[in-house]
Formats: sequence, C-alpha cells, structure tokens
Amino acid sequence: MEAQAATGLEIAVIGLSCRMPGAGNAQAYWDNLCGGVESITFFANREEVPGSAPGYVPARGVVNDVDAFDAAFFSMTPREAELTDPQIRIFLEAAWEAMESAGYPGMTHAQNVGVFASMSTSSYLDGVKLDTNSAQHYKLTLGNEPGFLATTVSYKFNFCGPSMTVQTGCSSSLVAVRMACLSLLSGECDMALAGGVSLSFPLQCGYEFQEGSILSPDGHCRPFDRAAAGTVPGSGVGTVVLKRLEDALADGDTIYAVIKGSAINNDGAAKVGYTAPSVDGQVGVVRMAHAVAGIAADTIGYVEAHGTATKLGDPIEVAALTEAFAMRDKTNVCGLGSVKSNIGHLDSAAGIAGLLKVVLMLKHRKLVPSLHFQAPNEALHLHRSPFFVTTELVDWQAQGPLRAGLSSFGVGGTNVHMVLEEAPGRRANRPAQKWQLIPVSARTPAALAAALANLSSGIDASSASLEEVAYTLQAGRKAFEYRQAIACSDLQSLQAWAASSTTAPAQRAHEGEHKIDAVVFAFPGQGAQYVGMGESLYQDYASFRADVDHCASLLRPTLGIDLRSIMHGPVTPEKEAMLAQTQFAQPALFVIEYCMARLLMQLGITPSYCIGNSLGEYVAACLSGVFTLEEALRLVSVRGRLMHATPPGAMIAVSMPAREVEDYLAEGVSIAAIHHERRCVLSGDPQAMLHTSRRLEAAGIAQVHLKTTRAFHSPLMDQVLPDFAAALADITLRAPAMPLISSVSGEWLSDAMATDPGYWVSHLRAPVLLAPAFENLAGQRQCRVLEVGPGRSMASLLKLAGGTALVCLGSQREAPLTSKHLLDAVGRLWLDGVSIHWHALHTRRPGRIPLPTYPFQRKRHWVTREEKAPVSERRNMAEAVQPVSSAYGNGEADRMPGQDIDIEQLLHRQLEVIEEQLKYLDATSFPLP
Repeated sequence: MEAQAATGLEIAVIGLSCRMPGAGNAQAYWDNLCGGVESITFFANREEVPGSAPGYVPARGVVNDVDAFDAAFFSMTPREAELTDPQIRIFLEAAWEAMESAGYPGMTHAQNVGVFASMSTSSYLDGVKLDTNSAQHYKLTLGNEPGFLATTVSYKFNFCGPSMTVQTGCSSSLVAVRMACLSLLSGECDMALAGGVSLSFPLQCGYEFQEGSILSPDGHCRPFDRAAAGTVPGSGVGTVVLKRLEDALADGDTIYAVIKGSAINNDGAAKVGYTAPSVDGQVGVVRMAHAVAGIAADTIGYVEAHGTATKLGDPIEVAALTEAFAMRDKTNVCGLGSVKSNIGHLDSAAGIAGLLKVVLMLKHRKLVPSLHFQAPNEALHLHRSPFFVTTELVDWQAQGPLRAGLSSFGVGGTNVHMVLEEAPGRRANRPAQKWQLIPVSARTPAALAAALANLSSGIDASSASLEEVAYTLQAGRKAFEYRQAIACSDLQSLQAWAASSTTAPAQRAHEGEHKIDAVVFAFPGQGAQYVGMGESLYQDYASFRADVDHCASLLRPTLGIDLRSIMHGPVTPEKEAMLAQTQFAQPALFVIEYCMARLLMQLGITPSYCIGNSLGEYVAACLSGVFTLEEALRLVSVRGRLMHATPPGAMIAVSMPAREVEDYLAEGVSIAAIHHERRCVLSGDPQAMLHTSRRLEAAGIAQVHLKTTRAFHSPLMDQVLPDFAAALADITLRAPAMPLISSVSGEWLSDAMATDPGYWVSHLRAPVLLAPAFENLAGQRQCRVLEVGPGRSMASLLKLAGGTALVCLGSQREAPLTSKHLLDAVGRLWLDGVSIHWHALHTRRPGRIPLPTYPFQRKRHWVTREEKAPVSERRNMAEAVQPVSSAYGNGEADRMPGQDIDIEQLLHRQLEVIEEQLKYLDATSFPLP
C-alpha cells in the first residue's frame, strides 16, 4: 500500500535548458534519447596521435562550439569573455534559456531567486601566461574559480535569493538541485535555478585507459551489461528552474515534472576505500528519499541509475536498489537505465543530465532505451530484482501517476536520490479576448530577426493558445532595445507576421527620433460618440468593465436610464437617437474616455499632461483631481441636460481662417471653435446659419454641416449659464495635480483658472481654441499623443497642425469593433520604450508556456596559444590578489535591492519543513553506513 502523500513538500520543475554531447538544446537531447543515439565523438586513433600513451582511447562526449559566446549580452568585454572559463560562459547562457523557458526573465527588477550550481575544476587557463596586474588577476580568479559560478549568475541576472556553488564530486549538480528544493521549502527563495556544468580541456581529445580505472577501454559505456568495463568522460551543461508546486499551480506555470522528495547522505568510512561506493550508504539515501516523498517503492516505474558501467559500481548500485525497494515478491517491474550510455560521464554535470532525462521522460510519458545492453551482468542478479533494463522506446504506463527514482553518487561518498512524479493535469483554458499584443525584442537587429524566425517556426499551433503565447512574450521576456510588435487574433497570423518581419527594419527604443519623453492624453468632445463605442474593451478587460459599471450606477439616478443600455448591444435607430441627445451623449462620452484613461494608466501608460476638446477637458480635469469622479459625473450630467434644453441650433466646419470668416457671418452666428489657422467651426441659430452657409458657398469656401441639433459655444448657450453656475456652487474645485492645456485659452491651465467656477461657466460658452493649444503642445518635449476616446477627431485635427496621434478606439465606420486599436497604440508605445504593465491586458493570469528562447549572437572568445605558460603560475594567481573592487561592482551604487524578510517567520517555516520530513523518517527504518 502507498504511504500517505506528503503535503506542501513537492517542488515543480517549470523550466529547463541544456547543451549535451550531440545536442545543442533540450529538444535535441530528447530526440537523441528517444532515438537511442550514442553521442560519443571518436577522434584520431592512438596510432595517429604522436606521443599518445598505449592506453589512449580516442573518444569523449563533446559539446560543440563552446569557444563561442555572446559576451555583449552579458555585459562582458571581449577580453573579459576570453579570459572567463567557458564553463561559466555556457552556464550563463543555459541559465538564461532555462529562465526564459519557464517564462521568468532575469536582468529586470530584483527577484527572490536562488542559484545553486556546480562546476568542474577549471583547467581552461592551465598553462596561460598573462602580463597582468593584481586587479586583473582578481578578475581572472572570479572568472575561473568554481566558487564564483553561482554568484556570477545572481549578479548578472539580478537574483537576490541564496546563491552558492555546490561541490560534491560527480553528484554535485543533483546535490545542487536538492539544496535548491530545501531553500524553496524553507521560504528562503520563491524560485530557484539549479544545475551544473563540466568542460575539460583540451576539448577535442580522448583519454588514457588504465586497467582498474572507471574509464572504458574502447570508448563505449555499457551500464548493467556483461561486457561493462567503465564509462567515458564527457562534457555538458544543464539547468532547471524550480518552484514550490502550489505556487507553480497558482501561477499557471508549465510544469514538466514534480520532485516529490529527495535525500542526501555520505558513505562515511564503512567501505573499502575513499573512492569506493557503499551498499549501505546507497540503501539509506534511497529509503530516506522514499520516506520524505511519502510514497511506497512499488509505485515507482523507473530508476535512472548513476550507472557508470564499472565492475564494482553497477553490482553495488543494483544491490542497494534491490534492498531499498524491498520488493522480494516482484521481479522485472521497474525500468532501469543510465544516460551515461548515451553521453558518457559528465562529472559535475552528471546528476543534472540524469534529472533532465527523467523529467523529459515523465513529460512525454515515454521510457527511452539505455544503450549497449546485450546480456545482463550476472553479478547484478537482475532476475531476482524488481528491475529490468529499458532497451526500447516504449509508452510509459502505470496504474497511478508515473513516478521515477534518480540516483547520483560522488567520489568521496556523497549520495543523493530523488523521487519524481509526472506533472498534474493543466487547468482547462478558459475563453480569452480574441486580440492579443505580441512583443518581440533583442539586443541587436540580427538577434531580433533570428528571434522572429524562431518564433514563427517554434509555435505549436495545435497545443498553444494565443493568450498564453502573448503573456509569455510579454511578462516572460526582458525587453531589449530592438523591437517589433503586432496585435493579432490567431496563431496563424502571428506565425505569418513573424516570418515576414525577419527582414523588416527593427525599431530601436529610447533613441533618435523615436525617443519619447512624454505621453499626452487627448480627449475628444461631443460628436465622437456612437452606439457600440468601447464595447470590445468592456468585454475584454475586467478593469474597464468594472469602471464602466461603477460610472453607470452613479449616473442612473440622475439620467433615469442605464447608460450601458444605449451604448452597447445591437445598433438600433432608437439607441442612435438617444445617444445623439446631448443629455445622454456627454455623460456617455465622459464615461468611455475616463474608463479608457484608467485602463491605460493601469497598463503603466501615465500621461505627462492632458488636453481635451470641450467636454474632453472635464475628463482631463477629473483625472488631474480638479473634480472627484462623482463631482465630474454630476457636472457633466447637468451640463448635458442644460445644453440639451437650449433652442435648436446648427454648426458648420469651415476651411477658412477665423479672422477672415467673420465677414460672412449673419447676425446670431459666432465662432465656436478654432481648430487650425485655416479651419474653424461656426455655431448659431438655424436660420442665421443658413444665410451664413449660402454666403460661404457663393464665395466658394468649403464647408461641412455637422450632425448636431444644438449650437454649442454660441450665444444660444447664454440662457443656461446661471443654472450651471449654481450647480458649480456645490463643487469644491482643486488645483490640478497634472498639467492641463486649456481649450478655452489655448494656454496651460493655471491653478487660479482651475479653481475658479467662472472658468467652468465660460467653458460652456467660449469658443474652443484647439489651434493655440496644439501649438503649446508642439513646443513641449518629444511626446506621443494618444486619442483617448471614440473616433479620430483629435488625431485628424492634430494632423492639420502637423502632429500625429495614436487612435485607441476607432470610429463606428471601422467595423468590426475590436480591441485592436488599443493594442496597436500600446504596442507603439512599447516600441517607443514605454514600460507596460502587461498583466492589466489580461482578465485572468494566463499560463506561461515554453517558447523559443533568446538567439544568442555568439562570437569566438578564446585564449591564444602564444599566452601559454607553466600551470603553477595560473594556480598561484589568487595569492597576488589584493582587496580591490572589480568590474563586478564597486560601492553602494552597485548593490542589489534587498528583500524584506521576516526572520522569525523564515525560521519558523524552516522548522516546519524539518518536522514534516522527520515525520516520515521516524516511521521508517533504513541502514546507516
């Protein structure tokens, strides 16, 4: 029977990356494992290598192109990269890829992420003679000693969690993962990056076989086979990103597998020698892991063994597993394998190579072949054990959840064992808004083109959702200088755009003509309204919907109707007629413009200043604090009702300077607005307007009759001014907290004007002076103007003045009405360098999914042969080090922001974890070494 499952101790693997022999990434690694590929490189035969020893074996597991590195990406000079051990360099790249595969980029704000890493002894600069001073020696030490691996990652990525390099020999990288799990469970960090790297130099060479060593005599590793005679050295790097399972589920992360529990111990002295393995030690660590995981051994369907294929190691390991599993009555029910048969023994990276294999097997629900197994080593007694060696690619099936064990043993006796389980089922996708904004960026134009090409080919349209793709690229990637963006409604459109954009010019944020110093909100006035305005935003964005609902509820007692009933839904003549009435049009416009502004501000798009056309200035004033929302809605309702109560009137837009048009005006007609030096709007009594129109027509002057039944900003408004002044008497006017440009004066709105009730009374009657207002706007810093409201009226008027504006909603003619205009505007601002709060674009938090990671633009960085010198000089570099500052930081300005930590709470959590584990260990007996 299975023991009761432990609660709160599970760790989710949410991201991964690797470069292994024969595989440049995790997908290639998996493909090779499935295909039963032996990724050992064979070089020249011994006879072809001058001076080689008689036991020379021309074989090794090789990682390609480790001489190349994207130094600029990690803010390294070419020389600094050249002198840095390639182990650190490729670990940095693998760490970045793992974080991106999880959807959590580095180099942003300080993050509570722990780093636990291992690295083989550095031999890169062995024999290198450099003419350096002590400071340069210090940099060489930082770039080549294993102890600085983890902290280098933390510094480069701005991670503020625990950071340590773990060294336990061959088990180092799996011990690092174990340490990361404990740090997460104790609350020291909220996410952890763990893994290991191993490169030996020279890269392209074999090894010397000696009888009795752990190395194979022929370059092949045959775990558990009768002909097993040793392993093959190899190189590689692997990393995983870990999170507490409950957090990963809550955050919608992609979960590859779950670490149910793990344990670590040491053989001590109860063995034949320091380098020899111990049955008792291995039995103990396996049983402890099962106890911590809270599972029974018979629920495990596969064990990834340490599996060095040595005459001593394999029998001890299988004997220990058999005793630990204690399944005397069951034989050949649990798969057994070793990735060393594929890639060799990766020293400090051996454990992470095995972990990645198991994680991928659980993810894909496949058992992959362990190579070179022909007949079992009789000393293993496999026929009397629960185990069988997996030799074929088969579907992995089980009664319950798939579970696997994983062992890694270090020379010196540090043993670690883990129990993993397949990921829980992902939550079902819920409906999401159709349109999504897709941002893509890189440090260089070439990298951006590569990123777009990879995105086009790397999206699985059959399983990914557009919203998850969008959110992963928005929140799961760092924004770099060169950018492209698109609003799209399906994955096929995204793929086509990405493919076609690889040759398009890249937008570089923050520089040249695209440098944006300010964002301006421009609010249109009456006439822009239409049935259906903002309905797509209402459906797609919960915050917008909540704001509209709130405003509608505040207005309902005053208006006597629910504004949403005439703004939204199918277009009907009745709705259009009601929305054309000033008493409904002005409150409706205010609500849409105010709620749009609020949505933009929630997205992180905060205006530096605002401008409004007549009614639009009320929205600007409300956002700036001149009125509260309740006060503004009350005033707008009164304003609309009073203006609607005035006698019928007419308005005409005229293509003529205001100073010249006065000669054509009939009595009762006045200038209502000046939009441009050659364009103005006339307003007045219908009969007088008819006379004026005929005079203009006779003179050949272009004119447009506006769709309105009232003469706004004309003498016909005079009769309602006292009533509006009375409404203002109950309002407390405040100085604006944000600069506003007045549509009455065309100048900046002063505190005295904003707090003067007379200003707002005159605002109803005086002509709208947008032309001088736009001139004031043009004189400001380089800015980006957004038309915040329905239609394009402000954008059109600004274009007459030689400016441009981004349209956020569009007009009724641009059916079907969608969120595309808003996303286009947000995307344009992101291209300009504005930081976007991406979560505000999503009603719920979407999942983060694996997508193509950053395409590093690698160049060769390698020390030259001319710099070779005795090894001893390189070994003694650290002795010359003085306590000097280095390129890694100097003084207060370089310190990372800390985390606010409740120490008492942290210690309490650590004790809880220890007690939780001891609860399972107390009831379990296992031999100690």
